[in-house]
Amino acid sequence: MNNSNSNDNLPPGGGGGMGPPPDVGPIQIASIQRNLVLYSCILLFLFGFFGRAASMTIFLRQSLRSILTSCLFVCMTGSNTIYLSMCIHDFLFLGLNVPTTYIDLINSLWRFRSFVQYFSMCCSAWLLLSITIDRWLRVQFSFRVK
Repeated sequence: MNNSNSNDNLPPGGGGGMGPPPDVGPIQIASIQRNLVLYSCILLFLFGFFGRAASMTIFLRQSLRSILTSCLFVCMTGSNTIYLSMCIHDFLFLGLNVPTTYIDLINSLWRFRSFVQYFSMCCSAWLLLSITIDRWLRVQFSFRVK
């Protein structure tokens, strides 16, 4: 009968696993994260605002304005544009490393930004559901649609 404890096979310091992460330093990780946020936000803003402007141009044509689905797409594009504009906060403070000297103002702006961002995400989701229902109704009852 073996009287040895099951913890005898563990490395010094307790639990198993790979041990502590290698010492790479917080400065390298912070600069990598900052550069990732900087360049990804620049690409996001360039493609995002250009895509939203193109969507608005297409769906606001005279021939498409009379269709309900087109109006829903215009509303969703507006909601997505608001969400994209709220991401500028992340770009300024994380990507460009703008100093935060007025903490109370930053906290108020953060709350406002979070509310508008989550509200616009919720609106986009409901508008997408409305578009799906509208398309489903048009397919199911196509003989009644003019």
